[in-house]
Amino acid sequence: MCGRYASTRKPQDLAGLFRVTSWDPQEALAPNWNVAPTNNEWSVLDGQDPAIGEVLRKHGAASRRNTGRSRVANAALQKTDEGVKVISVREVEILADGAHAGQIDKIGVPYIEHVREVAAGLSPFGDELVMAGLLHDLLEDTAWTAERLRQRGVPDRVVEIVVAVTNQAGMTYDEKIRRITADPQATLVKIADNAHNSHPDRAAQLPADKRDRLAAKYRSARAELWPAARRGDVEAIIRIVNPSLLGELDAHH
Repeated sequence: MCGRYASTRKPQDLAGLFRVTSWDPQEALAPNWNVAPTNNEWSVLDGQDPAIGEVLRKHGAASRRNTGRSRVANAALQKTDEGVKVISVREVEILADGAHAGQIDKIGVPYIEHVREVAAGLSPFGDELVMAGLLHDLLEDTAWTAERLRQRGVPDRVVEIVVAVTNQAGMTYDEKIRRITADPQATLVKIADNAHNSHPDRAAQLPADKRDRLAAKYRSARAELWPAARRGDVEAIIRIVNPSLLGELDAHH
């Protein structure tokens, strides 16, 4: 079973992800988690069309023994002549969705919703920060490692940011926040994370004692994070993620 399919789960995701030239959305394939080389599995193939002399990317069910001279594009790693192919924001979103599948957050909703909100708050700053937002909890909460992300095609700078916002053994929360502020882009990721964790709709679903404790923790973190970033950047993030913080920003930054 191709690792890319296992993470996307839906054939239409493969079709969009690899920008295939030809596929039949009506084609069906029964689930099979013990795929042998002779069994069909969802595949994306690059092969030359003899009629027009061009390489087409096709999507459909095929076995690994019957791909002919076509190249399997949805391999575990895509490589170019220069090395690992850098993946897109959409591919990173699919990766994060698969990695966090089945996880829930403090208020009992799918964890991926928090990840997406953080990434949305970073959209004014470009693709790398959106990727970092999507992956910001991956090293803490899943089996993924920084090296595996690099091998998967996540840009080095994105991996550096994710590492910067990840908890380190023996480091207190306050120390972690101070370490993050040394990296301007990691600071923006943490500001977005903090803003969503502080959203009143989320806080309202927590027990009172936990709500008060976390509110104080997040407020203390903002006192370190916000001065380490440009005011306009902080405002851009919280306008998207948690506008209720705008009053606090006006009062203290």
